[in-house]
Amino acid sequence: MKLNLLHVFFCVSGILLSVSSLAQTAEQAAFNEKESLAKARMIYKKLKQGEDFETLARVYSNDPGSAKVGGELGFAKPGKMVPPYEKVALSLNEGEISKPVKSEFGYHIIQLLEKSSDGYKSRHILIRAQ
Repeated sequence: MKLNLLHVFFCVSGILLSVSSLAQTAEQAAFNEKESLAKARMIYKKLKQGEDFETLARVYSNDPGSAKVGGELGFAKPGKMVPPYEKVALSLNEGEISKPVKSEFGYHIIQLLEKSSDGYKSRHILIRAQ
């Protein structure tokens, strides 16, 4: 009987350590998100000052697929992108650049390249929390 109680004690102790680790992780995640937003705002400011979108996407974007092609995502039919991204992309005029937009992937700065009745073509700079 005593061994069973010790076993339960160690299990509970392990759970407490996990909760403590989770608290540190949540705190770190909040800090990382603030840093990511600050970085996205800095990039947006550079764009507003006339810096080249394609160049900034290659330098700063955390999207491994689109960064090397200047942030281009190609043509997308409605419903193919995550809702926060698509909502903002479709609200832009061709050539217009959005302020940072939060999605489950991080912060996007979106430029609408083309819009038609079939869908839209856009590019983005993605900043993820590290």
